[in-house]
Amino acid sequence: HPLAKRTEVDLAELSSESFILFNKDFALNDRIISSCNDAGFHPHVISESSQWSFIEEMVASKLGISLLPESICRHLHDHVCAVKVVNPSINWHLAIIWGKNQYLSYAAKEWLHFTKEHFSKTALLD
Repeated sequence: HPLAKRTEVDLAELSSESFILFNKDFALNDRIISSCNDAGFHPHVISESSQWSFIEEMVASKLGISLLPESICRHLHDHVCAVKVVNPSINWHLAIIWGKNQYLSYAAKEWLHFTKEHFSKTALLD
């Protein structure tokens, strides 16, 4: 792909590309479409999936491009290339919420502990 050799790309430069996105059940789907609209175009979405590995394989097969979270891009194989999107960058913040003063099972408490520890190491969670 002509953009594969770049280190970063403006979002508007992707206006003529075919997009492969997470399906509409994912909040990231709406964020991407909204960001593209703000950049002056409506993305041509050719496929959607709930599986990032399937999205990766479609991109590797040259069916289109995808916008994936940076945390996923770190795990992509060599047959695809990640290029940072700028102007605008699409920020995506995750949060964990649970009911205040609600009972949490031991498994839930351990999962929260693990998640907080993991994301604090990757600087994605305050």
